[in-house]
Amino acid sequence: MCGIKAHTIRIWEKRYELLSPERTDTNIRRYNTDQLRKVLNVSLLLNNGHKISKIAQMTDVDLGKTINKVSTQNENSDQLIDNQINQLTTAMVSFNERLFEKLFSTIILRFGLQDAFTKILYPFLEKVGLMWCVGEVNPAMEHFITNLVRQKLFCAIDGLITDDNTEGSWLLFLPDNEYHEIGLLMSYFIVRSSGRRAIYLGQDVPFENLKATVDQTGVENLLTFFVRYGSEQEQVDYMGRLTDSFPDKRIFLAADPQRFQFTNQKGFSYLSSVDHLVQELRD
Repeated sequence: MCGIKAHTIRIWEKRYELLSPERTDTNIRRYNTDQLRKVLNVSLLLNNGHKISKIAQMTDVDLGKTINKVSTQNENSDQLIDNQINQLTTAMVSFNERLFEKLFSTIILRFGLQDAFTKILYPFLEKVGLMWCVGEVNPAMEHFITNLVRQKLFCAIDGLITDDNTEGSWLLFLPDNEYHEIGLLMSYFIVRSSGRRAIYLGQDVPFENLKATVDQTGVENLLTFFVRYGSEQEQVDYMGRLTDSFPDKRIFLAADPQRFQFTNQKGFSYLSSVDHLVQELRD
């Protein structure tokens, strides 16, 4: 989770007494949330040029002050993004809503609303998703942080001006039995920010309801996500239903290219990143 090898952490424990994990009856180390948060902060400082020998001498107060300084003063864009993602991970594992709010305000001031979502929050959630898949994040942590981000997205969307112009309009939805909507909400925000009219149906949309909505609204573009949707054959079948039912529409599918392979499926435009959607809206 912190990107530091177990062997290195054990050396720190022995040489610097940096951590004091509990041990099971079979001598397996167990780290609590405070220790995990500390290692995440140590990782951040190491990545910003601080030496472990100096970090180990810091009190918790000094560590916190140094973290705040690094997080706000780093001028290297890529490093700053990494720092913010690391801090968001700390907020998640400690269920610290106050820290999340502070980080979110800092990110908005530094990057602006759209870049905050596209450059930091969405990559952070992708990291969380990968960590969840390999068992490094428990579901409660994921739900905690994604719901905080959902709240911010809804607030941001609510502040956008609604455009009733149907030209270039979009319909955003998730297939039936697909419930992970953060990416779809992010896309809705981006489409609305571009000045397009967008209709948001959200999670778990029955196909017959989707067809009725398209017929009634006359939208030109459809956008959906496969996050954890069905088997490969179910995915292909669903895509076939879309192309058969809406042959005159532009259909966009967003999915992780490492998890979903659709090279033989025609009739779709594939979105592999937020930047890809932004480029489509510009063209």
